[in-house]
Amino acid sequence: MLCDQVWVRDCLVANTGGNGIDLSGTDSGVTGCTVRDLGCIGLRVGGGNTTTLERGNNLVHGNTVARNARWKRT
Repeated sequence: MLCDQVWVRDCLVANTGGNGIDLSGTDSGVTGCTVRDLGCIGLRVGGGNTTTLERGNNLVHGNTVARNARWKRT
């Protein structure tokens, strides 16, 4: 999801065949979440611009991430 100033806090994402939390943007973050037993990506946060060196100013802190990338058809 492309986003600015979005925070995901204190949530549980579990037991799905797809991705967990996937953020891309600026001034956003994921804190205090549990992400487990997923088929693909557990937790991914990206942002900023490598060409202009603009910072993403994102935060990932205090999360539990376990047993992900367990199933993916190719």
